[in-house]
Amino acid sequence: MYRPDTIKEMLGESCRRYKDNFAFVFLDSQGKTVRITYEMLKKDVDSLSLSLVHHLKAEDEKAAIICYNCYEWCVIYLACLCTGIVAVPVDREISGGDIGEILDFADVKVVFCDSKSRDKLLKRESITYVAVDSDENGSLYSLIKKGEDLRREGFTLKKEIDKDALAVLIFTSGTTGNPKGVMLSNYNLCSDLFLVRDNVQATERDRTLSVLPLHHTYETISFLMMLYCGGSIAFCGGIRYLGKSFSLFMPTVFVTVPLILEKLHAKILSEIEEKGMRQKFRLASLMSSAMNEEKKKKLFSSVHSFFGGKLKKIIVGAAALQQTSAEDFELFGFQVIIGYGLTECSPIVICNSVNDRTTDTIGKPLREVKVKIHCPDEKGVGEILVKGPMVMKGYYKNEKATDEVFLDSWFCTGDLGFCDKNGRYHITGRCKNVIVTKNGKNIYPEELEYRLSKNPFVKECLVYAEKGDIISCEILPDTDAIKLRLKKQSVTEEQIKAVINETVRNVNRLLPSYKRIKKVLVRKDEFQKTTTHKIKRKY
Repeated sequence: MYRPDTIKEMLGESCRRYKDNFAFVFLDSQGKTVRITYEMLKKDVDSLSLSLVHHLKAEDEKAAIICYNCYEWCVIYLACLCTGIVAVPVDREISGGDIGEILDFADVKVVFCDSKSRDKLLKRESITYVAVDSDENGSLYSLIKKGEDLRREGFTLKKEIDKDALAVLIFTSGTTGNPKGVMLSNYNLCSDLFLVRDNVQATERDRTLSVLPLHHTYETISFLMMLYCGGSIAFCGGIRYLGKSFSLFMPTVFVTVPLILEKLHAKILSEIEEKGMRQKFRLASLMSSAMNEEKKKKLFSSVHSFFGGKLKKIIVGAAALQQTSAEDFELFGFQVIIGYGLTECSPIVICNSVNDRTTDTIGKPLREVKVKIHCPDEKGVGEILVKGPMVMKGYYKNEKATDEVFLDSWFCTGDLGFCDKNGRYHITGRCKNVIVTKNGKNIYPEELEYRLSKNPFVKECLVYAEKGDIISCEILPDTDAIKLRLKKQSVTEEQIKAVINETVRNVNRLLPSYKRIKKVLVRKDEFQKTTTHKIKRKY
């Protein structure tokens, strides 16, 4: 596979090689299926690029994208990177005030936004606003039309793209702290594309279903990887339409986060329970361990049918995945590829591969990535430091924060982990989340959360310390699982608390005394989460 230095180079080569292939498949506002070829994509990107330069005078400026996942989002992003305009993807779910602060801080001159986002933005005279989901004058499609006219008149863009210049500015929406502007170059992105593709082995026959928000680098690299290898991208209208989207678009690759995959896993197991097929499932599980993927697919045909019948690879990242979920999906006949990364690393640096998969580690560093454990303790656990061509240029207008995350040219991830004897890495938690007891013992909340979440009665949980080192947890129960356990149509709060308390006691029995959970709070509502479905920590 050739190695591009810029997204412009990658797009040009893909559109030449795969011009008749479908690049995007989605439903329009009337519910009709739309298919966009690579040739059509190239025309739209080139036309918008011309309008950005000739009509909006946006060359060398910054353009924000505040929009739901759609074909138009991708065209805007690609057009920016093909013209040297810095793309600023913004989370459309944050408040109008927070968006406004990002636009001001990032010196944005053009904003592409959908109607919902536009309604909550305070208009700024220095910014040109372009409607994405409208046909009015000055909208995205009117700009593309004007660009088409310029193309017919013979106008072209001959600007050389500097592979090392700032190309994308992403404001992180992490689980804690204020967002910082991560500066990524074309070379950062293309390096990650090239190296991740080796592990995933995506081809022009692949299709991914876009579910996670495109403003997040994890989903961005997913759609770029499909374009890089000549595959296609389908759009899901939202989590509640996931089943319908699988059936309609029949993806071969599903890029997701643990929470979504674990919910799908719970749904599959719940249906097995409801149909009284637990014994059959266990027997099938024993048989499956000695089968190849094709035979597993036949054995678990109903599961594969839910996912559209063609799904082969499930790529999971952004948080820790329950090992039982990963093991079961492998057992069903899917290839589960677990990876690790950060926005600051474009984003993936450590990843399992198609031919070397594990369900209890994040795999090995990508080729060209160096990793080391900084100041390991007696168990080999320390902060994970990385070095590679995908690591960011720094934080925008924040030299102090940039200096704080680099140690002798190594990027400090803020994540704790260790490397096992096979060269595979394990994540144990976040540096900032570690609870240090009065006796000097380290407790990693993520470890306890992982143990709790393996239980079917725990839907979500959060572990933290109160009054120094009193280990406490909040748990959102899975009431459906509890009803099945108690064989009741409905359950009281007392019954729910009794099952949850029993669950915590069972986990505590496996822990040394200093790690045991002392206080339990049963929640009625879901935790507040980031747009990549990670629980926001408040403690």
